[in-house]
Amino acid sequence: MSPIEDTHRSWEAMLDDTGSSDGGRSWHPSSLAVCLEHAPKLASGVQTGDVANQPEGKKAASPHESRARGRAPDSMTARLSSICSMKTWTKRLGQAAAGDSGTELFEFALVVPILLTLLLGIFWMGRAYNVYETITRASREGARYAVLPSSVAQGNAYADAPSSSCASNTNAFNNHVAPVLTASGLDASRVQTYCQKTQWLEGTDPQQCGVVVSFNYPVQFAIPFTSLNGTTINIKARAQMRQENQSAGGTCP
Repeated sequence: MSPIEDTHRSWEAMLDDTGSSDGGRSWHPSSLAVCLEHAPKLASGVQTGDVANQPEGKKAASPHESRARGRAPDSMTARLSSICSMKTWTKRLGQAAAGDSGTELFEFALVVPILLTLLLGIFWMGRAYNVYETITRASREGARYAVLPSSVAQGNAYADAPSSSCASNTNAFNNHVAPVLTASGLDASRVQTYCQKTQWLEGTDPQQCGVVVSFNYPVQFAIPFTSLNGTTINIKARAQMRQENQSAGGTCP
């Protein structure tokens, strides 16, 4: 197949895929490549059989004669010129871009709320776990301080007098629990139901007397599009420590 015949076949294939300039069929991406490749020929009329380049009074060549001379038929030239015009391609590319943008915008509107909810959910679950670890460590520090006696010179006294009822404003809370919370960015004034008391410890054999420190700390979630949005959850912390210098078979407290 000669280069000219190959060119004609490529033009004919493009016309079949593209259709007429009035939008007979949808354009094909390969059409733009053919237009760019043969635009100089269409502009100059070289090997296209452009009617404008025919001598005055001379009859336009038939499609068979045009192909025999290595030129595109005049009807094909007219359709190619129309399809490859800047106005036509600007319009069609603009319509394609608008259609794609609308689809992408719709998909974006569907995905973003789900993605945002998922990311915020991960953040707040991690935040809640961080608060839980922090208040658990704070209660453990408070219980450890509460069971340690002072020196012999000071009479082996405890920082807080042993009590079987809940005590709130204790030395253990002020000197150890509150500082741990503050160091981790938590507000010690938001602690709820703080309870420090001396009792028989759970899960000890033989049974031991010690101090139990427990309290709650509120965490408010902000997860949009869920039932947890604006919900406050009280996270509980509890720690127990065995008292030092206790005699076997003694009383508690």
